[in-house]
Amino acid sequence: MPAKEVLESEHAIRWFSDVKASEVPQVGIKGQRLGLLYQRHFPVPAGFVLTAKAHHALLEHAQLSSRLHALLRQLHTLSEHELHTTCDELRTALLQASFPKSIEEALQEAYELLSTNSQQLAGATASALLILKNSAEPPFVAVRSSPLLSSSSFPSFLNVKGASS
Repeated sequence: MPAKEVLESEHAIRWFSDVKASEVPQVGIKGQRLGLLYQRHFPVPAGFVLTAKAHHALLEHAQLSSRLHALLRQLHTLSEHELHTTCDELRTALLQASFPKSIEEALQEAYELLSTNSQQLAGATASALLILKNSAEPPFVAVRSSPLLSSSSFPSFLNVKGASS
């Protein structure tokens, strides 16, 4: 794996247990708050945040970054119809985009770790871990945006099950 991809995957995910109060620019407001609640033992299930660096890597990998910056530069010159059309095109491109392979693998691994618990892992051999990994039912998760600005609003998806969802 190229060095750039390793660096991207290392900074793509922050577990709730590792989030710091100062990390709003990396994990967003909701991600930071969930992390702090988790660390203070509130009833928040284990989870992780996909960081702003992962988002930027997606934009670069899908070659959307320059297109998005160009739109922002000419925002004030577009008619309402042009703005809606351009935003729809960008939204479609984002929905069809894929992460760099290293981040996709890190995300898949983090999701799979959510379906294991410490009792299952205690004293397990490598072959037992493989059996657990292959037999465990994928957990239901909530996929929520964590905007870097409190005024941003994006949809949340509840009861998502399986990495391909």
